[in-house]
Amino acid sequence: MAEKRKKRRSSSSLFGKPLLGLVGLTLALYLLRGWGIITFLPGGIFLGMAALTVFVALLYGWELTSR
Repeated sequence: MAEKRKKRRSSSSLFGKPLLGLVGLTLALYLLRGWGIITFLPGGIFLGMAALTVFVALLYGWELTSR
């Protein structure tokens, strides 16, 4: 009988850890700015970080589906 082999996804992902880091950093800075602790950062910084996070999330999803 032919043995069925399941494809195992590698736990090492190129975009997984950077995505988690970006989400955590963006969320932390957004909360600190909302609480008034970091008020000197302009809103464009947060917009750029949010856009970068979405872009990396799309790359991560693309990487998972291409394997």
